[in-house]
Amino acid sequence: MKVDCHVHTAYSSTKMWKRDGFGRPEDVVKLASRSGLGGIAITDHHEIKGAKAAEKKGKRAGIVVIPGVEIRTDLGDVLALNVTEIPKGFTAEEVCENVKEMGGLAVAAHPFSSSPLRKGGAHLTAEAVEVLNSWSSRKDNLRAEIFAEASGKPFTAGSDAHFPELVGSAGIICSGETPDEIIEEIRKRRVRVFGGELPVLKKVRLSFKKVLGQFA
Repeated sequence: MKVDCHVHTAYSSTKMWKRDGFGRPEDVVKLASRSGLGGIAITDHHEIKGAKAAEKKGKRAGIVVIPGVEIRTDLGDVLALNVTEIPKGFTAEEVCENVKEMGGLAVAAHPFSSSPLRKGGAHLTAEAVEVLNSWSSRKDNLRAEIFAEASGKPFTAGSDAHFPELVGSAGIICSGETPDEIIEEIRKRRVRVFGGELPVLKKVRLSFKKVLGQFA
């Protein structure tokens, strides 16, 4: 099964971006199905509503939806996968510990991003590492791959799609068929990565589109 482990919906927002995601949960699920995915993880910033809405749509479409949240910490963003509530805490250590207590998987999102807007360091605390993020550069993703291999930590991959059209740009391939099974496959490092980085011009175009979307 192919699973995109990092997807946003219109419920996602941050202090910088009032509108961080531009796809309704039903549109995201529909695009996931068209892209040949078997599952997606909805990881809106500090919000769980999009994941819950997508779960309902996913059941009808035959798409496994892993509920999740993306939390901004003192050491960068952390994806909380397979949780039904928003993890508490500000520091990466607090958030990761809370995710663990909830039975979820804490993943350091784009841990080696060279963007000045993204801090790093959560990979030292999180249980798993995102080794392929479509919005990151090949160099940044390679550093994450090397770290995961050297540390023996579990790894994930995802499109980090803020627009539905990007769903399925990257992800993992595993044999799990439920959220719990998929998370277990990740923990045991029995997954393969697929996809790649977005072309620079496409990133620029979508970034401009995102800026314009703040005024829509």
